[in-house]
Amino acid sequence: MNNYLFKPLLIIFLINTASLEAEVAPENHKQPSFELSKAAKNIINQYHLNELLSYQGSSNAIKNILNSELSEKEKVQAFVVLLDKVDLLFNGSVILAKNKSYFYTYKENIYIFMQFQNRLKNLNYKTDKIEIIASNSCNKDVVLCSNALLLATLLDANISKNTVMDMSNIKTINNAQRPSILLHNLTISAVLTHDSKPIEKLMLLLPDIKIEEGREDILCAAGVLKSPILLKGIQHFVKTEYLNLFDNSIYTAVNIIKRNMEPKIFSNFFNELKKEDKNKIRIEYLNAMEKNNFKYPLKGSWAKIWDNFNITIYEDGLYIYLDDFHHFRSN
Repeated sequence: MNNYLFKPLLIIFLINTASLEAEVAPENHKQPSFELSKAAKNIINQYHLNELLSYQGSSNAIKNILNSELSEKEKVQAFVVLLDKVDLLFNGSVILAKNKSYFYTYKENIYIFMQFQNRLKNLNYKTDKIEIIASNSCNKDVVLCSNALLLATLLDANISKNTVMDMSNIKTINNAQRPSILLHNLTISAVLTHDSKPIEKLMLLLPDIKIEEGREDILCAAGVLKSPILLKGIQHFVKTEYLNLFDNSIYTAVNIIKRNMEPKIFSNFFNELKKEDKNKIRIEYLNAMEKNNFKYPLKGSWAKIWDNFNITIYEDGLYIYLDDFHHFRSN
C-alpha cells in the first residue's frame, strides 16, 4: 500500500438486518440524497478511476478542484465526489479490511488521509470559507458540512483545529442531519490536527454518545495517536462502562488497549475485568476473545453498518439509507 489506495471487494457480512435483491440497483437508488452540482461531478469525472486510486492522482485532483473557478461549496462537493470514487466517503457504513478489526480499517483510512495531507501542505490555501461551510450546514447537509471540515483539516490543520474543537460538543453533533456522519468525520479531522487536545475533548463526550459505532470512532481516534493520556482515557472507559455496555465499543476499546500496552500489564488489566464480572456469558465471550488473540472473529471482508442505517444489497453495490438520507456504494 505504498502508492495506491485500496478499494476492497464487497464480500459482505452484515451486522444488522438487510434486504437482498438479485438484480442491479434502480437508477433512483444510485442518485444520492445530498446535493452535488453538475460542475462538481464533471471536474472529477474527467479522471479515470485508476488515476484517482493513487495518492498522487487523488492529490492532484484535489489541487485541480482548489484551483478551479468553482464556488467554495462546489469545491467541497467535488471533494465529496472524489471520496466517493475511491471508496472513502462515509455514508453510515464502512467496508472492513479482510479479516481485520474496525480499528485496523480506521487506522488505514487515517494513513490515506495523512498521505493526502502531506501532499497538500504547501498549497497555502485559505480555508476560512470552507470552515464556515463546515460550521453552518450540519443540520441541513451533513455530508457537505462534515467533508468541508475534513477538507479544511487536510489543507491547514493548525488553522482548522479551532473549528474541530468548536464543533466537538454534544449539541452540535446531536443537531446534525445525521449525527453518526458528522461524528465519524469529526474524529478523523481531530486526528489530522496531530494534536491530542481535540480528541481529549471528544473523549469527554463518550458518556453522552448513544450510538455504539460513534463511541468506537472516538476510541479509534484516541488509539491512533497513542498518547498516554488518551490511553488512560480508553482504560477508564472500559473500567467504568464495561458492565453497562458490553458491545462493539467495549470490544474495540479492549483491542486498542491490547495493541498499546505491554503484554504483562495488559494481561493483568484483562484479568481484573473478568474478576469483577459475574455474568457467565460475558466471561465466556471474553475468554473467546483472548483465545483468538483479540483478532476480529469474522473472516473475509464485510460491511460494518452504523446503528439505525438500513441496507439493500444489489448485484452492483450497496444501497444505504435512513429516512430521507440515502447513498449508493458501487462495487
